Amino acid sequence: MGQDVADRVQQIVAQQLGIPPAEVLASSSFADLGADSFAVVELMLAIEEAFDLPITDAEVEQLRTVGEAISLVVARQRQAR
Repeated sequence: MGQDVADRVQQIVAQQLGIPPAEVLASSSFADLGADSFAVVELMLAIEEAFDLPITDAEVEQLRTVGEAISLVVARQRQAR
C-alpha cells in the first residue's frame, strides 16, 4: 500500500506543479519544488480528494516534504480502517 500511495502522491504533486514526475522525490521539499504556501494548500486539497481523506489545516501547515505528505496519507488510511 505504501508504495502505491507514494506513487500517487508524487504524480499529484508533479501534475499540480507542472513538473516532471521524476523530479518529485519523497525527500523533496515543497519549497525546492517551487511550491509556496498557497500551492501546498492546493496540493493537499488535490491529495484529499484523490484519497478521499480529511486533512486539517494544522496538518497542512506542518508539511514540508513530499515524504511527509505520503506518511500523512498512509496514517490516515490506517485510521480509516
